[in-house]
Amino acid sequence: MKTKVFKVITFNVVLLFACRLVLSTHFLGAGIHAAALNHPWVYILLLGIFAAIAAIGNYCLLHRKRAPKTLPVEEKCTPKNYIKALHGCYYKNEFSKQMSSMISQIERLNAKQNGLLMILERYFDTKELTYLKYRESIEQACDIFYANTREFTATVMLFDEKEYRALRANRLQLAPEMHRAKVQYYDEQFRRISALLYKNEEIITTLDNLCLSLEALSTSPRSENEKKQILEELRRLTAHTKQYV
Repeated sequence: MKTKVFKVITFNVVLLFACRLVLSTHFLGAGIHAAALNHPWVYILLLGIFAAIAAIGNYCLLHRKRAPKTLPVEEKCTPKNYIKALHGCYYKNEFSKQMSSMISQIERLNAKQNGLLMILERYFDTKELTYLKYRESIEQACDIFYANTREFTATVMLFDEKEYRALRANRLQLAPEMHRAKVQYYDEQFRRISALLYKNEEIITTLDNLCLSLEALSTSPRSENEKKQILEELRRLTAHTKQYV
């Protein structure tokens, strides 16, 4: 909204400056002013042109809807892509809080994933089986997270906010059974959004637990059996997370 207001103000300031420049008695306007002394319609024509530009320009800036960003394609699935796609949906005010929560989750997961991988590389040989198993489990959990994120973004993009508001205000002329079906559909959309946020928070919690396990592993010497037990706990946590998908 702030960006739109800034564009409108900038457009009108530039237009006023151009109008004054063209219609003044100095610089570019000198010749036009001289012509207008003999032909008053020149001034009227120019004023009409500037008025039309102002009307069309302001209408386009105020009423043009921002097209949503496309979902990131598989080979470009980075946290920045997902955040960019969600920012492209910010004009849908019904989900503004949920989108802010999802962006926060993406940022936290990205930081947590990078931190966990750094810890693994510090305490394990990158060719060691234990390291590879840990990394695989982390990546699987993140894959589930981003699958949820793609579904979340797609749901927001498909949400017809104009129809939803008209339905809520009883402005749609619908048969009773159709009205009930519409209400159920939008209720399901809101439930899905909440469920996806919950699932992703579960995954972040899983990685929190892994972080605690790795910290315990790194602060004191551990036997191979203890390392295996921690790895099994991670696998259990990952399997538990998959139940929410």
